[in-house]
Amino acid sequence: MQGVPIFYDYATAVNNAVTPSSVKIHDNAICQFYARYFFKRALSILKFDGLPKSWDKDYFRSVLFAWGIMPVVESPEMGVIPIWGTLAGRRYNYAPAQVIVENPVLTETNGVYWIVHASERDVISLPVSENTKGKCALIKLQPDYCGIMDLCYNFAARMALIYEDFVVNAINSKLSYVFTAKSKAAAETFKQLVEDVANGNPAVAAHESLWSKTDGSKLWDTFAPNLKQNYLLTDLLNDARAVCNEFDSFVGIPSANTTKRERLNSDEVNANNVETETLLDTIFESVSDGIEDVNALFGLNITVRKRYETGVTKNVTV
Repeated sequence: MQGVPIFYDYATAVNNAVTPSSVKIHDNAICQFYARYFFKRALSILKFDGLPKSWDKDYFRSVLFAWGIMPVVESPEMGVIPIWGTLAGRRYNYAPAQVIVENPVLTETNGVYWIVHASERDVISLPVSENTKGKCALIKLQPDYCGIMDLCYNFAARMALIYEDFVVNAINSKLSYVFTAKSKAAAETFKQLVEDVANGNPAVAAHESLWSKTDGSKLWDTFAPNLKQNYLLTDLLNDARAVCNEFDSFVGIPSANTTKRERLNSDEVNANNVETETLLDTIFESVSDGIEDVNALFGLNITVRKRYETGVTKNVTV
């Protein structure tokens, strides 16, 4: 199919089956910008210590949070390394049993690795085949083996819409006039007058043809909108803060309820803290189990802890 043209009507039919709205909020640069912004905020919720110096920390964290998994294998060429792979096989509980590694830079590392948990590392029997490379410890971000990019894009889409409204309203809120003129020459004169005033000229001269020669009345009129009534920028900024606060609560970053103007009581603060801890606790427990497997299988001493404290649960390190 390579090289076959895809016409616009066909592409629209395919896209609308997934996104029926005509507003494509994901296919723009500002949505991509906010997706990266939220992703980098999410990277901050966990702090890893004791990572081997040979590991690329940015690669380790980015793959884990974006793809949801970070396999750790022992490479004949580079020793114990984190390397992204594809999940395969299944265990008795239908969880993946293998990781398939394929990296163009490595030659001997590529192959199938069997996922081993700390509780079974001494008793598991690995099938012997030329495609089997050995054991693998798998760190997963969440119990469903998924990352958080869907969450980041969900909130990025909201921010993109708010940003678009903000820019449009900022333009429409500028002080502007609509003139009525009896001739094209008079209209051009008005344009020049507005331009001169906007440029900051302290004195602007207008031609006498803009006034009646008989009674001196003006031969033009203006229309000025109610700028105060149409100014929505403050509300849009508050909406943007609310979206950011909601994202922080999702991933476990403490945030104040800035949309609530009256004073917060202790019960409301505790309720917000519990909401903040919900997904973070799930992520922390899942990653902690994977770190335990890595340490037990390869003799490392990696620890993970929550970067932020809300006072709901006690922070522990594994």
